[in-house]
Amino acid sequence: MRKSFKRGQAQALDSVYFDTTEQHLHKAAFSLRIRHTGKRRVQTLKAVGKATAGLFVRPEWERDIESDIPALLQQFIPEPVLADLRPIFRTVVRRNLFEAIERGGCSYSCSDRCQGSLCSRSVPSSLEHRHPTQASAGGAGHP
Repeated sequence: MRKSFKRGQAQALDSVYFDTTEQHLHKAAFSLRIRHTGKRRVQTLKAVGKATAGLFVRPEWERDIESDIPALLQQFIPEPVLADLRPIFRTVVRRNLFEAIERGGCSYSCSDRCQGSLCSRSVPSSLEHRHPTQASAGGAGHP
């Protein structure tokens, strides 16, 4: 059976990950990110799950949002923890998609090239987190 590979489009994925200064989300086995893909912003909350042969099976909640501030998380995260959320690190990924074509079907694969940095030095001011109550009161966001 003969296979051929076709290179697809490259995507730029710019993600900022959030937690508290005490790492409450990490300690509770959650991760929270806001990812920019083109003009789209997607907030993702992930819980720890199982990994087998490089494949993850875990609970994940995802929604489109309109700002760079995490939103609508009260059902998952207690208010005192939400009040202390701040950007922790940022990743910029260039994802190349590939399509493997063979008789009877096709499958997809990707290759990522990632650059990461700590948010205290690299997050653009538009991504600085402000808790909604601080932002409406004109409070200074977290560093």
